[in-house]
Amino acid sequence: MPAAPTPARGELQDRLSDADEIDWLRSHLRAEIEEAVGCAFHALKFDVISSPTVHDGSTIVRVRDTGTKAPLAVVSVSSVLFPDMVDRAMEGAEMARELLGPQLGSHVLVALARARPGGRSCAVLPYCQALREVALLRRLDSLRVSAAVFDWRLSVTRATVFPATHEGTRDRFADRLAHLASLAVVDDDVRRSAKVALQRLESGAWRPRHALMHGDLWRGNLLLRRPAAGAPREGVADRFVVSDWPGAERQGYPIFDLVRLALSLGTGQRRLAAEIARHCEALGCERRDASGSLLAGLGHIALSLGEFPIERFAIIVRACHGAVAEA
Repeated sequence: MPAAPTPARGELQDRLSDADEIDWLRSHLRAEIEEAVGCAFHALKFDVISSPTVHDGSTIVRVRDTGTKAPLAVVSVSSVLFPDMVDRAMEGAEMARELLGPQLGSHVLVALARARPGGRSCAVLPYCQALREVALLRRLDSLRVSAAVFDWRLSVTRATVFPATHEGTRDRFADRLAHLASLAVVDDDVRRSAKVALQRLESGAWRPRHALMHGDLWRGNLLLRRPAAGAPREGVADRFVVSDWPGAERQGYPIFDLVRLALSLGTGQRRLAAEIARHCEALGCERRDASGSLLAGLGHIALSLGEFPIERFAIIVRACHGAVAEA
């Protein structure tokens, strides 16, 4: 899920300060960083570019060449309280890349090196550019990347779709829909829609299918690889990568990924309707069952929110459900 609002400095009492994180990294990851970037440690500069806003978040440290100032890599370091989070993200990415194969899997960001010093999982990753967040540039980057990422998400669905078994249907769809319908924090119309989807499932009118799901596919997890020096010029369709895979699921709900992506990119209602139709065709379901697949995915997320605030999750549920209803 996207990060909660940034807390005031000192609110996360159990995380190290930025300076202490860098000192810890220097003491514990020297060999892995040198091997990953191909540069002597004394020639590297480190700076924290992202601090966790919840206790299970990770610290992201940029590694730069001291002389040229060029960024070479980033290091993701799990928090002290949740030391497995980076391992989970890297294992999800590796699973996805293996499942998707060379072409589709090339858009999955995987680690250059991994380690677990002091019990905290860490990964060294290639440095990639984030989408810009400044006013008109945000909109421009969203437009540049949206077509390529939507096509990739559809291709992932087509490549990994499979029917839910009877047991899988009960466990992975019915239970998730029932759980979402039981949550008082979500809106009444969401609970009603979940119950309708459950009825269609139980009657056999809807035969759901699984496909690989990222679990947090929003613009903050879309990055652009830097063009290789001297290589032919690549477009956005070749350079985008998807990061942060701890919620990846082989038995997933791709409509959830699609809708979260569309909302974060500011996709219009007509475009979202067209993308939902393409996904329903790939999933072999009626258009009305897109809501059921989405809500099952949200029910699945609700079972593993971790440190993510339930109130913010309810806002995401409302937005996703409303977008599908309107589209």
